[in-house]
Formats: sequence, C-alpha cells, structure tokens
Amino acid sequence: MKAPPVPEVFGNYTLKDFSQIVLPHDISWIPQTLGWKCLAALLVAFIAYYSSRKLRKHYQNRYRREGIARLKAVRESGDSQTLISELNQVLKLVAMVAYPRVAVASLSGPAWTGFLNQQCGVAVFNAQQEIFLARGSYQQIALDRESARGLVQASQAWVNNHHGNPDA
Repeated sequence: MKAPPVPEVFGNYTLKDFSQIVLPHDISWIPQTLGWKCLAALLVAFIAYYSSRKLRKHYQNRYRREGIARLKAVRESGDSQTLISELNQVLKLVAMVAYPRVAVASLSGPAWTGFLNQQCGVAVFNAQQEIFLARGSYQQIALDRESARGLVQASQAWVNNHHGNPDA
C-alpha cells in the first residue's frame, strides 16, 4: 500500500497567493536619547549615595546592636545584685563608645544616672530605677521580678534611643 500523494498547498486554499508578512526587528529597551541616559546615571548615583549612607549608619550603630545583645544575655542572670552590676557594666561600655571617655568613665551614683537620662530626649529611667542603678552595685538592694524586667527594658530603651555620636 502506497501513501497518498502530498498536495501542493496545505491549509486554506483561498490564501495560496498571499505572501508571508515580514516582521520588523525587535525594539531595543535600552534608552536611545541622552536625557534617559543622564536620568539613569543620576538614579544610579542616588542609589549608590543612599546605600553608602545606610551602610555607614549600620556600621556606626554596631555598638548599639552589641549592647542590646549583651542586655538580652544579662536578662537571664539570676540574682538582683548581679543583674544591676551587669546592667551598669553594659551601659557604661555603650556610653564610652558613644561619648568621650573622659566624660563617662568617672561617673558613678546619681551623676551616672543623671547622665544617662540627659542623653535621651525623654528620660528613660524613672526615679526608682535611677536609685537601683546608682546604689545597687554598692548596697544590697533586692529587686522583684517586675522591677528587674522594667530596669532591663529601660536599659534597652536607653541603648536604642540615646543621642551619641561614636565617630566624634
């Protein structure tokens, strides 16, 4: 058995005299005029500037991130004497990075807590917490769970919100 002969025209027989349409070349998405190239250059420059500013700010605030990490570790410490001592140590370390060492290193007691509250727009430590920070390392002060949590939260708020300049 032999295959049937192949017809000379396939498809619609009424279209046999039509020619194939030649499609134009693809249109380039690359800007052709100088104005678009200038706008693209300005956009790249703006993105580079904005990224460098964000990266610099992120780099300058690394001491804050380290302070918050240490405060989270302090939160698990058991007794109130250790908690107050470690909070003061972390706050002092953060303050010495953000402010001149001579202005921070010698502070203790009420002068220390006053300094901490002055460095924020709004005082983050209330009067009771100031007493805990000022005297807690030197006297036997017992903290209940709620006071300890409030003191740690106020310390975290200070680390996040103080107006220090580590590059000064």
